Amino acid sequence: MQLFKSLICLLGRDNGERFLAIFVTVMLLFFVLTSNLFTSWWAQLIWLVPSVLVVFYTTIRRVRDAGQKAGLAWTFVSLSGLSLLLPIFLPHWSAYTPLMLVVFMGLYVFSLPAKDHQFYTLGYKGPVDLSTFAKPVKVTTKPLNARVEPVLFGGANASANPYNDAPYSAHGDEYANRKANEQAQLSEFAKWRQELHAWFSQHKKLSGSLASAMSLVVVTLMAWPYLPTADQQPSEATQLMMPVLASTTTERNHRLEMPDDFYLMMSEHDGLVIHWKADIQRDGEIWSLLSAKGDDTCQFIEFNNGDKIRPFNVSVENGGDYYANFSPLDTSLLVNSLAKRGNFGLCGYNFSLKGSQKALHSHPVYIELTD
Repeated sequence: MQLFKSLICLLGRDNGERFLAIFVTVMLLFFVLTSNLFTSWWAQLIWLVPSVLVVFYTTIRRVRDAGQKAGLAWTFVSLSGLSLLLPIFLPHWSAYTPLMLVVFMGLYVFSLPAKDHQFYTLGYKGPVDLSTFAKPVKVTTKPLNARVEPVLFGGANASANPYNDAPYSAHGDEYANRKANEQAQLSEFAKWRQELHAWFSQHKKLSGSLASAMSLVVVTLMAWPYLPTADQQPSEATQLMMPVLASTTTERNHRLEMPDDFYLMMSEHDGLVIHWKADIQRDGEIWSLLSAKGDDTCQFIEFNNGDKIRPFNVSVENGGDYYANFSPLDTSLLVNSLAKRGNFGLCGYNFSLKGSQKALHSHPVYIELTD
């Protein structure tokens, strides 16, 4: 509990090693958990909040330990939060490019020396008591009841002394060697940090230029997927056809709200359309039966009894409005399945059909399609 309190303490100080360990752990945990456990955007946003807070607290403590202004901490935390937020809403790999700038700035914060000498416990110095985590100092003593015989010539009889210090010296040497190895490893790490800070200090202009160049690269890479290319320019024939296509794909009638936050509609050719709001996505077609390409989870709608029906296509509009368009040949089968089954899955989302029959019977168009 004390260790957790030290993570969210705003008044203490962190040395460079603790700051780096906390920052790397938080970033790795966020990307691992959001990729495997928290797959929905709202769950990722919830997990984003404590992640950014922990980074904020350790950065404030690190900057205070180095005697720097709080503006450095706010800048670094803002960039870190942005690097975690963008992958949630942008599906392209370029959303991860701000991490380059975050890592570069994080190394600078890590390399800053402390403004004065302090004794840290697990890299922390502050009001939270972490003394229970401090390594105990091993002290070797002789037994209190040990008897020492008086001798006239200590040098000659030293080897005959039954209470000689050899066993204690051996253990003491072993402990001293181990501590020396630990100190050597720590000193190597501290030496690397000092060299890193020396590089930043000696190359201030170069560091600023690198940061500016990284910022430019990040902006360019993030904008690149959205820039129009020559092969994406519609031809004259395509432009003439676009109004016709738009009118056939966007005309939807007989909107009916279903119990589990999805809607039924009919296309002008009486094909069923299932609509719901979900994760923020780029507008466009995410699955097409014509090309058999796109999101594999949108290949078919699957009911709880195992029945599967393929949609003609699935598209996203307005950044989060999903529309699954089905063939008119499957309309009757779909409506009856929606009335009789317990639930269905589509595009990775599960919907309950509890109360769906009552909802279908409330609309004259859909009640005619039910058996």
